[in-house]
Amino acid sequence: MKEVADYLELQASLPDVVKASPYSSIAFAATDNESQIAYLTAIDESDLEKEDKEKLKADLQDIWKRYPDKFVVADNLVLRDVAEITDKRLIASMNLNEPGVDHPDNCEASSSGGSYEIRWAAIPHKTSPFILLMDLRTVFMLEI
Repeated sequence: MKEVADYLELQASLPDVVKASPYSSIAFAATDNESQIAYLTAIDESDLEKEDKEKLKADLQDIWKRYPDKFVVADNLVLRDVAEITDKRLIASMNLNEPGVDHPDNCEASSSGGSYEIRWAAIPHKTSPFILLMDLRTVFMLEI
């Protein structure tokens, strides 16, 4: 329970501009080296030109250095670009042509071990809406 209390205290202490950001989860990566590596890798593996990748990574690292006290509204433009890259990466990693997906248009599916279905559900979130893609084997969250 202490972890939850610590988390809630941290959230309450964040500046309003951070709390209002729809991309605060990317900014929050400033506190976690593994998350930073994941975002930087996604940028490196994106289809951007080399110069654009380097600029985006430098801008993102600048945001992380200033997070949370010197985060500004304009930082959301950089974070939006990063979010678009990670969204494209996630969508590309989901292969609807794999065995077991019979009718992707109407979300009917089956597998050799029996049938399962894909369910979409909107989950309310304080700063941004999420979509949850769920089947009996895997759960994906997509920020929209």
